[in-house]
Amino acid sequence: MRVILMAIFTFFSTASSLDIYIRSAGHDDPGKTYIWVNGLDRSSIRRGHNVVVLNANTGSFLGARTFDTWGDSTAGNKLRNYLNGIRGDNIVLVAIHDAGSRYISPALPALKRLGATDPIMTSYRASFAFVGYAGARKPRWITQVQHRRFEGPSEIRLTLPITVHGQWSSWEAWTICSKTCRPGTQHRYRSCTQPRPQYGGRWCPGAAREQRVCNTRPCPEDGVWSSWGAWTPCTKTCESGTQARPRSCMPPRYGGKPCPGKTREQRVCNTRLCPVDGGWSEWGNWTECSVTCGIGVMSRERKCDNPARVAEGRPCEGNRSDVKSCNTTKHCIDRIGCFGNFPSTLLGSFRDDINWFVPLPFSKQMEKMVKKCSGVAITNKLKFFAVENYGNCYGAQQFSPDSETKSTRCNFGVGLENCYYVYNVFW
Repeated sequence: MRVILMAIFTFFSTASSLDIYIRSAGHDDPGKTYIWVNGLDRSSIRRGHNVVVLNANTGSFLGARTFDTWGDSTAGNKLRNYLNGIRGDNIVLVAIHDAGSRYISPALPALKRLGATDPIMTSYRASFAFVGYAGARKPRWITQVQHRRFEGPSEIRLTLPITVHGQWSSWEAWTICSKTCRPGTQHRYRSCTQPRPQYGGRWCPGAAREQRVCNTRPCPEDGVWSSWGAWTPCTKTCESGTQARPRSCMPPRYGGKPCPGKTREQRVCNTRLCPVDGGWSEWGNWTECSVTCGIGVMSRERKCDNPARVAEGRPCEGNRSDVKSCNTTKHCIDRIGCFGNFPSTLLGSFRDDINWFVPLPFSKQMEKMVKKCSGVAITNKLKFFAVENYGNCYGAQQFSPDSETKSTRCNFGVGLENCYYVYNVFW
């Protein structure tokens, strides 16, 4: 298979270029090996190693050497020595063919110094074409092509621009002075653009920036205040007094401005409130009794705001609240529950007071039955009472719910027949 590597660099420059064509034929490839530069064959081709050297700055031809490998086992050493002697801004064109692969190993480090990379001619009677550079900073156009035996010749077609060294532009105008007096500095600049360095060309020598001193006359000095003096004692110990402090002005020079501001400063001091001891207000009204039946408590309060305590004043002495007991004069009645037995005697029956056919809800009539029965129990100073069969009222001094049989046959707070809804009476 025949491979041709084409690399063309296009630049917006007036520099001339080098048209390079290297053809390295293998042992079994038709045609010859040659190194063309701008249409001229610059090689003195023999079998083995062929080298052409060009000046990278001008493109001029510097020389050509061939190291014939026919019967010369030292050809690789000779190639190495020759390549190591090429330094600086030089382009090196190499074509190795036929038996040259046998004697290439001593020259491999020298080829790599010029930019070649591994692998290099790893098979016998192969072909190798190479464009390298002897300078330290390697350009992008370094190229190598190689083929094994029977794979066809190795060819490189390359157009290279000639190296252009940079030249300085004219100096620009000086910048504005950094100060208007008491010397400042100013700068001017130039650029390495006439022309710019290209194709491995050298950068412009010297500095791109220049500096000089400017405006050396004295600057106006404005007046300068001294430090503030100490504050005078405060005119009050509390509730906002005043104090002041002075300062002096060092006079201006060279047309400077006088000190701005005042020679005396005043501020408020000791803004804290003066201490006031707290005093109690009158007692408020008693609250309602804490319960609606039996004995409870009621309370009243007063505030420490006559006057209110201020700053470090003493707080009010004594209690903020007052409590006393209260008696509602009403007995409390608690529901205990529905039971099948109640150890007592009948206190009375109110069944005849029930109107079974009036629109008044039955539950309201049962509430009246319970209220009547509680009145009888309270009159007899009994602690427990029960309502059975909707209107029969029973009373007792003792009742233990744990020892009684519970029942579920109760409605509206009263028991059905032989069932007792029990209540507890207490203060």
